[in-house]
Amino acid sequence: MVPAGTAPPAPSASPALPTAPADVRDWREEATRATRESLRLAQTIWPDLVLPSPITIGFRLRGHAAGIACVRPPSIQYNPALLERYTSRFVDTIVPHEVAHIVVDSLYTKRVKPHGSEWKEVVLRLGGEPRATHEFETKAARRLRRYYYECSCDELHPFTGKSHRRARNGSFRYSCRKCAERLRFTGIEGYE
Repeated sequence: MVPAGTAPPAPSASPALPTAPADVRDWREEATRATRESLRLAQTIWPDLVLPSPITIGFRLRGHAAGIACVRPPSIQYNPALLERYTSRFVDTIVPHEVAHIVVDSLYTKRVKPHGSEWKEVVLRLGGEPRATHEFETKAARRLRRYYYECSCDELHPFTGKSHRRARNGSFRYSCRKCAERLRFTGIEGYE
């Protein structure tokens, strides 16, 4: 028991556990920082390298791909769901992978294979693994938007975006298979 007027004892220090970034801004900033550092490293390794400018960094990629580099216009897009879930591994493997695509395009005037020997050498020099694909679990990375409809059965019917557009513009009428009543949009939408 702690006497009145005294502070409780400080909690014992627990061993440091690896932590994920606290919020969305943190892991996006981490990927952006790592991308910029990899680009600076490339310019240090190859002093005559002229990179396109500006290189846009975005987080709009969905599905199974972890990242994609576009040469014209110069941009790198990352999958935010995979980045959030696997932040440190993602930054260590995907960032050098995508930066290497931009660097290879700037280094070589001849056409080279996307994951060929030139690309592999650049990825290794940037500290990454020369692998064409990642090993992240992607099933949960793909989140499907659903629109919920109802009928008198007190059952919600999830619609895809395509079915929702058809129902809203009147090009198709959907009815419940149980009660045969026309389905009405509830105003509820979310991700599955």
